[in-house]
Amino acid sequence: LQSPTLIGHQQEQEARIQLETQIRQKLTDRCTLSQLLRLMSRQDKSYHCPRLLEVLLELANLARAHRFETPAEWVRLFEEQLNSLGWLQNQHLLETTQASLLQGWKALLKCFSSYHSNLRKIDRATALARLRTLCQKSTLAEPFDPTLQVSLYNLNDAVGLEFTHIWLSGFDDRSQPAAASPSPFIPHKLQRDAAIPGSHSDVQLKLARQSFHTICRSTGGEIHASYHQQDGDENLRASSLLSGFREVRTDHSKPVFLNRLAEGACDTVELDNLRLDNSAELTTQETLKGGQAIFSDQSSCPFRAFANHRLNCRPLEPINNGLDARSRGTALHIALERLFTMVSSQQQLLALTGLQAQDLISQCSDAAIEYLVSQNPELMTPRFSSLERQRLQKLLSAYLELEKERPVFEVLAAEKTVSWRQQQLQVNLKIDRIDRLDDGTLGIIDYKTGKYVPSVGRLAEERPENLQLPLYHSAAAGSLGDTVSAIAIAQINAENVCFHGLAASDNFHSAVKPVSSRSEFDQDWHTLTDEWRLLLARLATDFIQGVALVDPVNGEKTCEYCRLQPLCRVREVRPSHEYQDQENGELD
Repeated sequence: LQSPTLIGHQQEQEARIQLETQIRQKLTDRCTLSQLLRLMSRQDKSYHCPRLLEVLLELANLARAHRFETPAEWVRLFEEQLNSLGWLQNQHLLETTQASLLQGWKALLKCFSSYHSNLRKIDRATALARLRTLCQKSTLAEPFDPTLQVSLYNLNDAVGLEFTHIWLSGFDDRSQPAAASPSPFIPHKLQRDAAIPGSHSDVQLKLARQSFHTICRSTGGEIHASYHQQDGDENLRASSLLSGFREVRTDHSKPVFLNRLAEGACDTVELDNLRLDNSAELTTQETLKGGQAIFSDQSSCPFRAFANHRLNCRPLEPINNGLDARSRGTALHIALERLFTMVSSQQQLLALTGLQAQDLISQCSDAAIEYLVSQNPELMTPRFSSLERQRLQKLLSAYLELEKERPVFEVLAAEKTVSWRQQQLQVNLKIDRIDRLDDGTLGIIDYKTGKYVPSVGRLAEERPENLQLPLYHSAAAGSLGDTVSAIAIAQINAENVCFHGLAASDNFHSAVKPVSSRSEFDQDWHTLTDEWRLLLARLATDFIQGVALVDPVNGEKTCEYCRLQPLCRVREVRPSHEYQDQENGELD
């Protein structure tokens, strides 16, 4: 989408950036062309791409006109489709490396065209698969550019060249020597007897040693080699080719330099410290998104709040493989909202027979499945929908049993919208459920479907990293004018169906302890909630004034799942030893 060689890139560059974010949010890693076309055809959206839409429709029409063709005909069609995309319109502007790749691509197409005597007529999917395999099996020699100080080559391409320094990267025992990959078209014994490259591990080892020793003789300077010690769950060791090398343990927090000139150049680079002045103050014209996350981010690290909610500088989401956790969570929320609209009190819940409860659960699950089908029509096949329905029914049934353990309650509202405001900052919140408890006070429930639930005990800290429940408490008490005496998270997933939370007394659930019985808190409920209100007001003031310090509250733990490091440069601003000192409580 972002390739400058695609037709209409200049006119639709911003729209295609927005389209990519939508694809990552709404589609899976394997989507149909109709899904993509439907997404980009929405004229009222910022990701509407009419020129790209027109070209893709033309490509689809070209593909439909061909069913079974020879490899030569498929090559002609592929070239026609690429020309429609504008891919080869500016060949004269290509750099040397790009021009070399293009020539290699043309040679591969010519080679594939010659397969017509063996493959005859094949369908489009087979043609693409065979062409992809041909590309994977082919290697293109990298042209040498004497103007470059650093050149990248594979081991075979580097043979015959001279270097001042050499760094051998990825030299682990899995990659060097390369694994054998004998050709399926030649008898294996014939390949091995002829010592054809790739035919046997002994042949691979012999060829790798020859290339390695030739490379080692091609420089008068030092030779460094490195390798990964782990790839996922697999432990890796140094390649046997490096048996004569001296092992050096490096400090990964410091860069490794090839020579003193490079080290001196690095030492002269200084970071500029940018301090935001009053011009960063929040204006009434700004549109904010984030809800409770504004406060949680401002408390965790002020810069995170500024980047996420003022600059809208969020990293791209990974493309989902199948039904993502967010969609499943939304579906369960829909089912729970419908369930507690029909069951409005504990009295009604306890009066349900087993068949009545199952009937309600089925109705609510069906509503959730309807939502999933509308959002993912290609993915939600009848079989997959049936499995997802069973999963929802099991979770809802377990949660109803948990609700039966509570003291008397009445459902006051489901998916209730409340607001919290201070000066020009207004946050609209949607609370999953608000109950009227037996003493007339309110209890707030937030549904969580993930495995991680923020620790309620950490709300006693000076800067809690998650302020969702305190904000819900303050907003609900202010909007509804009633006393809120309990805040709880209902964790609902295959591993756990339980409550986490805090309360003024023991009138919510046995798992939601009164604050007076929690060792983390040394204040009563009213004092604690007053402190929350003051904390929220202070964080709101800092956010409004544009306070954006790079100040993670818990050092590396706070930064572990934050992907803003390339922007905040936290490791340069606060080196790793300061992180360690802060976590040990030693940072002044």
